[in-house]
Amino acid sequence: MITLLLKHKFKHSLYYIYTALSKPVNQPGIYQFSAMGLLDDRQIDSYNSEEQRKIPKQQWMKEKMQEDYWEKFREYADEELRNGSE
Repeated sequence: MITLLLKHKFKHSLYYIYTALSKPVNQPGIYQFSAMGLLDDRQIDSYNSEEQRKIPKQQWMKEKMQEDYWEKFREYADEELRNGSE
């Protein structure tokens, strides 16, 4: 009997892209603050200062992330906007 063991090494990349403007711009789709999460080059969530909530872009994010995860990011974004306007 031969037993074959395969060892898998998984590498992932996680990036967050933040964009902040010093003042609001009255153009559709351009926000004073926005953020986008990318996991393995696939968008997983987004946030903008107009909607003021983090939006999951993948079904597993909707199912697996706890509700307070979404609220904590809003608190972080609000603080960043306050600090940037000082």
